[in-house]
Amino acid sequence: MSLASLLKEHGQMRTYRHGTSVLLQGEIPRHVYVVLDGLVRAYTISSSGEERYVGLYGKGDVFPLSFAIGEATSALFYYEAVSDTRALCVDKPSFDNALLTNHDAATSLLAHVGREYTTLTLRLTALAQARTIEKLAYTFYFLVFRYGIEREKGWYVIDIKLTQSMLGSLIGQTREGTARNLKQLVRAGVVQYKGSLYSVHREKLISFLGEDAFRDIAQH
Repeated sequence: MSLASLLKEHGQMRTYRHGTSVLLQGEIPRHVYVVLDGLVRAYTISSSGEERYVGLYGKGDVFPLSFAIGEATSALFYYEAVSDTRALCVDKPSFDNALLTNHDAATSLLAHVGREYTTLTLRLTALAQARTIEKLAYTFYFLVFRYGIEREKGWYVIDIKLTQSMLGSLIGQTREGTARNLKQLVRAGVVQYKGSLYSVHREKLISFLGEDAFRDIAQH
């Protein structure tokens, strides 16, 4: 059973329209949020005024996780709905009580924290690459791990809507530079896309990266 189902009786469902701010950086949250559908981005603003994506939160994701598990008392980033989004909002005392009294809820959150750790490791690996093409390829690896759904043999649809600007922000590059490198991945048969829907051939991506050690973690 999903964490949202286990917490349903403890929270309220709210809808956030595209572009709506959910939390501000430094704000003391009143709730822990579990995404039911839609997409929320976490971002920060650089000293030059540029927005930089920190993470994406889709169906089943919990945010702000550091607040949820008691590691921070305020929101570390800005959170904004990228698309129309429904979220289960659970006040912190109710959230804590549910974890203490419901073993399944605690186990579900632990599994989520484990997935989030792996996701962040892949994100850091992507950002550590020297070349944009490698940053982008590893970012697709992270997206397949977290949001990929196998539709055809070997091909995984990334179950969130992505723009090239979003991909660029995830790797700290311009949209134009991201588009050029995306074309290379398309020519290599690694990525296909139509509009904001992307598909990735997992085995071809692994071969492109030359990272057989990561093969198993994509099989989620």
